[in-house]
Amino acid sequence: MKDPSIVHFTGPLHPSLAHVINPWVQPYVAKPWGYAGAPGHPYAAEWWETLEGTAWKGWKGSAEYEEMKRLEANKAVTEAINELENAISKTE
Repeated sequence: MKDPSIVHFTGPLHPSLAHVINPWVQPYVAKPWGYAGAPGHPYAAEWWETLEGTAWKGWKGSAEYEEMKRLEANKAVTEAINELENAISKTE
């Protein structure tokens, strides 16, 4: 291999809703293959391109991947609602 390198993607796989919409930390940090992607990461697109040369070829456009993203995004919304309701109930 010529000039091998490793890129480590920091952040959660499936970030919380608060993490994604935090206006003071944008773009948020996450893995490119999670439901929210990794907006702004300089190597996210290259990661997806490299994936196409592996056994995971076609994953990004697959129905399974889209379903996982939908389920994980819904889970993040549900968790945020629960956190909000818990916070409000502590003030009553």
